[in-house]
Amino acid sequence: MEESQSEILLSWISEYAYCSRRFYLRYVECMDLKSSAMVEGKYEHRVVDDRHITKRGPHIVVSRLYVSSEKYQIHGFCDNVEFDEDTDNGSYIAFLNGVYSVKPVEFKHGKLRDEREYEMQLCAQVFCLEEMYDTHIDKGIIYYADSKDRLDIEVSDELRRETANTIKSIRDELKELYSGKNADSIFPIKYRKRCEKCALYDVCEPKGLAVTAYMKKLWAMGCKNDSSR
Repeated sequence: MEESQSEILLSWISEYAYCSRRFYLRYVECMDLKSSAMVEGKYEHRVVDDRHITKRGPHIVVSRLYVSSEKYQIHGFCDNVEFDEDTDNGSYIAFLNGVYSVKPVEFKHGKLRDEREYEMQLCAQVFCLEEMYDTHIDKGIIYYADSKDRLDIEVSDELRRETANTIKSIRDELKELYSGKNADSIFPIKYRKRCEKCALYDVCEPKGLAVTAYMKKLWAMGCKNDSSR
């Protein structure tokens, strides 16, 4: 695998954790999503993408901050990063010329809901920020634009392990793909209830594949029973 292929974007982590097949279709086959939710989500991110620094006393918010981690070979942008003056437990942040605690904020479309893949994307941002600023971050925030809810996420040891394992899985599976292994065996199609709302449903056809696999299984079982008579 080439050097460029070992680099993983932060946005890939939540996509892969949500559905590895959709991740493959979007980022390897370059198929775009056209659902209304995705269009609205992209608009909301464009609003965040206007990079600026806002300061209110000891509280500073940096929008669209580029971050990276050499250890995990990941990079991308944080929607917002909040810096709060903290002389007791903070770290020195050179571009702010002060000691601050650091907290990433990930913006998501829709209303408050429990999505583990969002937490992993946030944790990956934590990996980058901790390495860049030589600090420790124990919490991040997911902000849901429609309901205006801020959900505090604890960056636990379990979440860190899960995120690191996901990053490794993405890298290993892409390496297999680029070495010539069949994509369907690496990123298999699995039908789940969430598939019905996916904008790539017609391309993926998970239910059709599931029915085909089921019929093949029944046929194989029938043949086996016939041969035993």
